[in-house]
Amino acid sequence: MENGADIVITVRTYGRRLTITVADTGPGMGKAPAVQGSSGVGHANIRERLTQAYGRDQLFEIRDNLPHGVVIRIELPHEVNAEVQEAAE
Repeated sequence: MENGADIVITVRTYGRRLTITVADTGPGMGKAPAVQGSSGVGHANIRERLTQAYGRDQLFEIRDNLPHGVVIRIELPHEVNAEVQEAAE
């Protein structure tokens, strides 16, 4: 956007699931001008890599952020390393 946009990144754990959400207030899906030199395969590559790494135990979703913008949500399996958990406590 010419005037800029807000971007919000949220990371949460729910039990053994990790959810990463990236939301913006830009023009939204299909409304942004094409980026010169872009092949448009970035989202497909992300989906493919997540599927290779996690099989069906993952989620990659893109949707409109109403009233404008885009939200991308990635959900993955999550394990806490016992040493990391002890250090955090």
